[in-house]
Amino acid sequence: MTSTPASPSLSGQPLTLGLIAWPTRIWIACLTVLWGLLFHQYFYLSWRFAGDPDWSHTLIVPLISLYYIFQHRQEIMATPRRVSLLGLPLMLFGLLIYAGDLGTTRNDMIRGFAMVVTLFGMIWFLLGGRMMRWLWFPVAFLFFGVRITPLIWTRVAEILKDVASVLAGETLIVFGSLFGFTVTRTGNLLELNAAHMLEPSKLNVAEACSGLRMLMAFLALGTALAFLMPRTWWQRTVMLLMAVPIAIAVNAGRVVLLGLLSLHDPALARGDFHLFVGMLMLIPAAGLFLLLGWVLDKAVIRPEEEELLPPSPIPPDERGPVQFNSRVIRIGLIATPLLAGGVFAMAWSIQQAMGTDLREGLASQLGQLPILTGLAVLALTVALAISRDLRATLRGVVLGAIGVFGLGAMLLLTVNGLRPFFSWSGGALAWIMLGVCTVLVLTGIIAVARRDLLPNASRPRQQFALALGLCAGLLGTGVMAQGIVLSAAGYVLVKKAVPLRDNVKAVSTEAGPWQMVFEEPALPSDIVKALGTVDYFMRHYRDTRVEQPAKYRYTQDGTAPIIAPDSHARVHIAYYTGLPDSVPHVPDRCYMGAGLRPIGRSNITLSINPEQATPTDDGGFLLQTYSGETVYVPTLDIPASLFRFDDPNRPELPPRQVIYFFVSNGEFAAGPAGVRRLSYDPIDIYAYYCKVEVQIVAPDQKSQTEVTADFITHFLPEVMRILPDWRDVEAGTYPPPTD
Repeated sequence: MTSTPASPSLSGQPLTLGLIAWPTRIWIACLTVLWGLLFHQYFYLSWRFAGDPDWSHTLIVPLISLYYIFQHRQEIMATPRRVSLLGLPLMLFGLLIYAGDLGTTRNDMIRGFAMVVTLFGMIWFLLGGRMMRWLWFPVAFLFFGVRITPLIWTRVAEILKDVASVLAGETLIVFGSLFGFTVTRTGNLLELNAAHMLEPSKLNVAEACSGLRMLMAFLALGTALAFLMPRTWWQRTVMLLMAVPIAIAVNAGRVVLLGLLSLHDPALARGDFHLFVGMLMLIPAAGLFLLLGWVLDKAVIRPEEEELLPPSPIPPDERGPVQFNSRVIRIGLIATPLLAGGVFAMAWSIQQAMGTDLREGLASQLGQLPILTGLAVLALTVALAISRDLRATLRGVVLGAIGVFGLGAMLLLTVNGLRPFFSWSGGALAWIMLGVCTVLVLTGIIAVARRDLLPNASRPRQQFALALGLCAGLLGTGVMAQGIVLSAAGYVLVKKAVPLRDNVKAVSTEAGPWQMVFEEPALPSDIVKALGTVDYFMRHYRDTRVEQPAKYRYTQDGTAPIIAPDSHARVHIAYYTGLPDSVPHVPDRCYMGAGLRPIGRSNITLSINPEQATPTDDGGFLLQTYSGETVYVPTLDIPASLFRFDDPNRPELPPRQVIYFFVSNGEFAAGPAGVRRLSYDPIDIYAYYCKVEVQIVAPDQKSQTEVTADFITHFLPEVMRILPDWRDVEAGTYPPPTD
């Protein structure tokens, strides 16, 4: 079967930027600036997210959206614009979610979604539903640039990773039967052995904790190829549904390729080459999507599409050079420093009334406030100066400013009134109340401007001017209000990194009776990138108080000791700092990458021997290292997690268990939820957490807990010695200033 081209023509007329009037271009620029100023914090975070291999595609997503608009520029120009009230509640809802997240959940993913929802609603409101037929996709595609929080992403990716592991393992087994090598799969670990090899090549299918590498990039690629070509809705649906299977297949192909290369040189399956192969897999992924699209195109015959009408001509009152209202320009230039100074003074006075300490992060926030306010006022000034209906536009700006204060008041009442009754971060009632707040503010706006905003407005130009002013007022006032709130409350959305006081390897190899007998070699570079930090180690300690059997020894790699029970500790330390919205790597997820099977998880308490501690006046305790230094801990009772697991491939071994906890901003936490609560307090400038993971060879859980508590009593002071002293961080004396 054949198909015909589906790209419509516009009577052969060339398209130029001249079809966009200069006032419209300037309005687009002003609204873009205001939108960017409001969400500037998230743009900075997106730049940081791009350093993560799983999210390196985020910087390409806006370019694909712009290309889609350019590709359909003729259809867009030929579609008449019309103000649509359906987009206004969506814009208000996005602003409300963003504001609510700043003071409650503080989740980067929610702020990113709110940013896209706000843009989607604004475009719908200004241009109408007919225009959104062409613009919904490039705006919705920006969701692929929002980094999914690891708490959700790792769970989804692990399921797909297991499927890819099985597929890659079975494929390699088939190749092995053909080319004379053996393959053993244990969970997500593959061992390949051939006659010419001195030892098997071990291949970790998906870097254990990292999930399915570049899964979101594959999904974004498939979605882009589905919509950048002229296709029917059902063809695009098929391509979207096939995105996940293709991503799994390509990732499995990457593993198969690395496995075959490792038979020649095991080093090719690790390090930078391993990452390079992962990036190279985008090519076959694109090829599979293109092949699927070609098959779908050949499976249907499309009728000839009707030609669209030519682009709408520019209205007579928008032709010619831009005319700026000089009076508005003069007023704006005078108002810019006055408003910037007034907003700064307001934030300063609120901060003083609240008793907020002026620290580095708050000072930086206050320093940015006049700049952001000035840019917002200048953008509003330019927009008003070119308005063809200044009175309607100014009315819209004032209405938008009132709307922002209405949203803030509603949000404040909702949070303060309902906080005791539900969890703001996850309760359905929270979303219902956000919707109620949006409806109330929307009702107030429509009540004031119903004659000009309703669809049957008698003067469309005045209606559009009011709508433009309303959007500019919402965004511009939102920039100033956000700056006042963040600066007055001392909120710091982007945390700074705080360095260790000493290298992590400086942790003593002797902790009282516990002495290090072996340190595992450094991980390959690709595994280190999956771990997310270079400040880590994995060591084995033994209790010298316990008499060891005559055959006590360690194998060369330290993984098979012959030891007495309750006398051996495998400890893993990993330090993280300055990470945005991060969830730590924990054994509950990471151990599954090695093919181990979870049995259960429970919360326990590790108690430090009080005889080793000296109480302080603030309720904390001082511990002494074996080198004579003194360190501070907030409590002697450490909340921890105990994770039990077994090896399904070695049923003769009894179930094992690992205990872990975190030191986060000077406090102790049992798991990721506690780390988020401690490390991402909005008033903290710095954020860090250190995972302490201990595995004891013990016959039962009680023995392991007791031995772990003994080990931690001696070992924890050595760890706290290298970690930042949070009392010094809060006092502003650490980290020391850099030249």
